[in-house]
Amino acid sequence: MALALAAMPLARAQAIVVAVDPNGASAPVLWDGGVAWLDPEGVHAAAPGSAPRRLVSYRARGSSYGFSLDSGSGSGGAGGTNGSGGAGGSGGAGAVLAYGWEEANEMTPPMGPGDTSVPPPPLPYETSILRRGLIGADGHVTPLPSCATEDEPVGFGAFRISLAGTAVAYRCQGVPPGATAPAGAIFPSYLALSEIAAPGNLARTIVEADLFQISGEYLAYDTAGKQAGSGRVIVENRLTGAVGYEVTLSAQEYVRALALQADGTLVLLGAGTSACAKASPSSEGSYPAAWFSPASPVAHQLGCFYDGSLRPVGGQWVALGPGPGSEVSLVLLSLANGSSRTLALFANAGVFELQPSPDQQPQQLTPGADFDGRQLAWIQQTCTGAALQFAPDVSAMSPGPPPSPGCPMLFHIHGVLRATARGAVRVAVSCPQGCPDVELSIAQPRALREAASAYFSLPASTGASIESLRLSRRERAYLRRHRRVRIALVALSSGLGSARQSRSVAHALLVR
Repeated sequence: MALALAAMPLARAQAIVVAVDPNGASAPVLWDGGVAWLDPEGVHAAAPGSAPRRLVSYRARGSSYGFSLDSGSGSGGAGGTNGSGGAGGSGGAGAVLAYGWEEANEMTPPMGPGDTSVPPPPLPYETSILRRGLIGADGHVTPLPSCATEDEPVGFGAFRISLAGTAVAYRCQGVPPGATAPAGAIFPSYLALSEIAAPGNLARTIVEADLFQISGEYLAYDTAGKQAGSGRVIVENRLTGAVGYEVTLSAQEYVRALALQADGTLVLLGAGTSACAKASPSSEGSYPAAWFSPASPVAHQLGCFYDGSLRPVGGQWVALGPGPGSEVSLVLLSLANGSSRTLALFANAGVFELQPSPDQQPQQLTPGADFDGRQLAWIQQTCTGAALQFAPDVSAMSPGPPPSPGCPMLFHIHGVLRATARGAVRVAVSCPQGCPDVELSIAQPRALREAASAYFSLPASTGASIESLRLSRRERAYLRRHRRVRIALVALSSGLGSARQSRSVAHALLVR
């Protein structure tokens, strides 16, 4: 499905919508004067005033996906910023974009004769596809070499990638060349570091790194994996391997995301002592955040947040947190004193970043925003898809009213509705904001309530579209007996994030 160019902002005057992706979007980063992102069809980029372009194409075939993207924005190296809070060259000539993409079909093959009629899946059972690469500002793609022992049948986070200056880091499955697997490692992995100019020559390997990020001359990585209370986060000089400091994780701490500044300052989301309540019973809870630095490697509590930008820059971090009331705020946070300035408001956390349902286990996040000290990029869910938002200067941003999380439908009924001889009832409808998932049915009278519902999607338009409901033989007989029936039409359209469905109602006279 084609991406849409959006010339007008959807949320506020200080942010520009550079594209709307109907397939969903993940991992937004500042790049080439605009925003780059990933979706199940590839890597895309767009800038203000220009049409979206696809940088890398692929067709997703698996049942699960993993995305990672980094431009080095705010990392303090070439193509980023100097860490002092000023915008750097993340969008300039020579900028490089690193991507990782992984999909897997973890299903087992049919086990008996009764399963022989099951059609084969697009991606074979218990297999995965993994792609990593570097993209230049001219669009040229250089694949990153495969890891020496990468032969696991399904994915375990090997899509993760990080970029800082001329260095690239990525996670490999298996055991580093010349090393042995750690004791008790069921699915061993390691972190590979190399230079962009020679990605096949590994400068270093680090065994059993899980989450990681490079920024400036620093490297941060989490050895806890998914077992809470079993690991630590290490911050070291990526050139020399000298450890700057370590953060020991308690049994209650689970790192959902880490964000590393070019000077070694680290923000951990999911590690801290703040008591974080859910915004509502149906929403994913926020998580405590704390920061550490080489000069002060102890936890400095920041509060509760849902998500944050890829890296802090110049002592500032952009984060999404609860409030005011039932809303959520995108804030520019000062690490030194905890002060914040609200940049934007949303009706719920899912409008900014799709959240897992409450019954799911905690998941590690793909950062929902990128910040380089001046520019900001993030993904905002809308009725027509994921809107790629770009703010050229956060100092000019101020919060407006939160965008509506509903996608209501409009009825265009003039006069009476008529049923055809075969029981088809045609209704003219539209959805100004777009309705990706609509169910249309007759609610009253009771005798027509069982009429077949219509399921459809509508593009963002005020122009009417004709949709049909079909009456059964028994309902057509009822209509012949009564000739003229006053009916109530109800349309349910999906809400955004944790918002309830929008309910649109219309009353009409139905005749035969």
